[in-house]
Parts: sequence; structure tokens; C-alpha cells
Amino acid sequence: MTMRGPELFEWPDDATGGEDLAAVASHDLFGSWIAERYPTAESAKLQCAEATAAMVEAFPQLRRVRGQAMVGIDFRPHWWCVTPDGEIIDPTAHQWPALPVFYEALPEDAEEPRGKCIYCGELLFQSRGADSYLCENCKPNVTEHPTEGADGG
Repeated sequence: MTMRGPELFEWPDDATGGEDLAAVASHDLFGSWIAERYPTAESAKLQCAEATAAMVEAFPQLRRVRGQAMVGIDFRPHWWCVTPDGEIIDPTAHQWPALPVFYEALPEDAEEPRGKCIYCGELLFQSRGADSYLCENCKPNVTEHPTEGADGG
């Protein structure tokens, strides 16, 4: 997997990284576009859906993908773009302290998660009966609300 984000567009003046000049130019365009619109982690935070929609509009050769990105040891709901040759262009990857190490695409009609279990972090889906902040595995094991008893009362 190759991934590009705003900080990954430093191309040596005399090298193309084995790619043709048109590919290098498009990478420079992607990097410039991302850096101009999402220059900081804070500006990129929670903007993946909007950023990828705008990026696909600006660069019609890109395809928008919805799924999950593995950041550290957690999967996070996320959107990114993919070039025709399969390279990931993620305009908001820098919102996290570490870049995603893995991307998993979901079918376009897949249900959007409604949150994460407050105990184990599993994604919660309404269609799977997620009507609280707990997954089905954690519900039977929880005997009190996580904040009950915290103040001695």
C-alpha cells in the first residue's frame, strides 16, 4: 500500500521515485491541494467526508472510498481517495498522532457505525441492536454505569 498525505509530498529535485513526470506532477498537485485546505491536524480533524468529496471534485481521476483506517491499534471510521493505480491519497490522515497503517474499504451501502463501545471500543451498529453505549459482548458483564460510585455516592 502506498499512501500520500500532506507531509508525504517531498520530492527530490532530481528524482521521480521511479514514476513518470505526470505522476509526480499530480502528486505535487494533491499535496499542494491538501496543504492549502488542511494545513494542520486540527483543520483536518473530523473532516474526512467533506475533504474527500471536495478532493474528488477537484481531481476527477480520484475515487472516493469509505471504510475504516487502522490508527495505532484502533480501527476508525474514515474516508479517503484512491488513484486509478490504487494509491491511497488521504487528505486528513494527519489528523491523528500516527498515520493509518491499514485501510479497509466498506461496501458503499454498508451501514455507518453509530459509535464505539465505551468498554472495548468495538464499533456499534443500530442494525445489530446497538441501542446503548455498550456492545452485545460487554452488556452482560457490566453491573453498574462507569461513573456510578466514582464520587463515593
